[in-house]
This record gives sequence, C-alpha cells and structure tokens, in this order.
Amino acid sequence: MPSRLAPRTRPAAIDLLTPLLALTLIANAAFAQGAQAAPKPVATPPCPCPPGWELLGNVGTNPLLHLLGTIGGGGGHTLSGFAATIAGGAANTATSQDATVAGGRFSSASGQAATIGGGNLNTASNQYVTVSGGDQNNASGDSATIGGGFSNVGELNVASGLHSFAAGFQAQALDDGAIVWADRSGTPFASTAINQLSVRAAGGTRIFSNPGATTGVLLAPGAGTWSSASDRESKENIGAVDGREVLERLAEVPIATWNYRSQDDGIRHMGPMAQDFFAAFGLGLGEKTIDTIDPDGVALAAIQGLNALVQEQATQIAALEARLSELEHREPR
Repeated sequence: MPSRLAPRTRPAAIDLLTPLLALTLIANAAFAQGAQAAPKPVATPPCPCPPGWELLGNVGTNPLLHLLGTIGGGGGHTLSGFAATIAGGAANTATSQDATVAGGRFSSASGQAATIGGGNLNTASNQYVTVSGGDQNNASGDSATIGGGFSNVGELNVASGLHSFAAGFQAQALDDGAIVWADRSGTPFASTAINQLSVRAAGGTRIFSNPGATTGVLLAPGAGTWSSASDRESKENIGAVDGREVLERLAEVPIATWNYRSQDDGIRHMGPMAQDFFAAFGLGLGEKTIDTIDPDGVALAAIQGLNALVQEQATQIAALEARLSELEHREPR
C-alpha cells in the first residue's frame, strides 16, 4: 500500500507579516501506512515579528515591498539591506539593496549591489563595486573593482574612480576607468589620468605571447626599455642577408617626421610609413604596422652593407694612391 503524508497534532505556522503571502506548515509530519490526505492548512494570525532586520537573518519587512535578506552562517553579522546576503564569516555587514558579503571577517558592503568575496576589513561603499578579497581594501568609486591584496583603494575623488580597478598592495585607482596593479614595494601607487593602466613591478615585468612562455618581452628591474626575445633557439628559417642590397633598398624608403592623429600635434616622431617599409623589405605582420625589432635589423644590415662599400672604396683609393706615388717618383726621361 502506498505511503502518504499523515499529519500529527501541534501545527506550526510561518507568516510573512501579511495575510496575502502567509505560509502555513504542518509540524511533526510523518509517513504512515494507509494514511489519508492531510487536512487543509489552518490560517494563523500574523507573527509578532520585529519591524527591522534581525542579526540572525531571514527576517524581512513587508514582502509586498521588500525581499528577504539572508545570512547563511557565522555570527555577529548586521544585515539590513533589501535582498542583501551574508553567506558566512564573522561580524560582516550588508546594509544596502542587493549587497553581498560571501565570507571573511569585519567586512562591510554598504553600496547598492556591492560585493565582497571574503577577506578581512574590506569595504565596498558605492554602487556596483566589487572587492574579491584580501585585507583592508576599499572600493568606493562607482562600479570600482579590487581584485584582492592588501590596502588597495579605488575611490571617488571629485567624480573620479568610476569603473576603476585596483589590485595588489596599496594600489590606488583614483581616476575614472583607471586600472592599477601594484607590487609589495611598500609605498602607495596611484593612477594619474583617466582610463589609464598603471603597473608597478619592481621585480620586472614579463609578457609572453605563446603557450610555452618562450616568446615575449621583458621589462627588467630598473630598466626603461623592453627586452625582446631573440634567442637563436626560438627562431627558425634563418637566412643570410645581403647588406649592400638592404642599403640600396633603404635608400629608396622615404623617411619623414610626423605625429599620430590620436596625439597632440606637438608630439613629433621620425620614421618610415609602414606601407613603404613593407614594400621595401616585406617584414612584419603587414603594411599597417612595423615590428620594433625589424627597423633595428634593417639598420644593422644597412650599416654592414655601407661598411663593405666603404672598405671596397678604401681599397680602390689605396690602389690609386699607390699608382700616383709611383708616377710622382718616376724619373723624367
């Protein structure tokens, strides 16, 4: 015979402060052989819930106007935001609409839809900001993001810090759209312009462009220029170069001064156009760009070609001088 849910006595009810959304449970239900269908729920009067949010979670106000907040675990939390969530940890605070603290300790999400992933003493105090974790981080610019680390700041200064991102140690994204990565050198590192990428890495910066991490560029500690990968073992199809031919081709490439349209016209540069350079040498990705290593190679090859030409001319000059000297010392007839 199939089992059915059989009610027992002592019904218990949960009411959400309004008869329209009341929910009644039958307590102490058990499975019994031959049990009949349970009786209809009995309406209960509204529970005497407090008007605010309790620290232990899952206590709402009028559900027609507000959604329940949730505390998943831990203790000492403060939850007062509309549809806010604290998943666990200790002494965390979520005091704004849709704010979330996933865990950690002593962290506060007070901006609308602000999120803190965990960590200690982190603050997300503006709308749509995110602190992934770490210690003592503060994301206070609209839509600012801190990936983690220690003592980072992404703050709003005179409408600055909107959609900013800071990560590492004492990284400060103070400007709109700024992205700041800082190492643990010990001093604050701040953005200086809107939509700026700032990276501080006193131990050097490496960027690789292949899965094996064998091709890329290196900014060595204290250096002011990039070092490009040029190891013989990273190259193939190596061919000899005729320096004289390179010199002749280079002589036909126009060299001009110019400025980028995206920069101030007072910032001048010198060099060939990519179309002319590619037409002369066929190097690089195409006729829109010039790889920085290629002009160096062309210049070195042209110098070698020029040196060969100079040596050849020097040999010819020496021969002419010898003939001239011989003529000068020849006795007259």
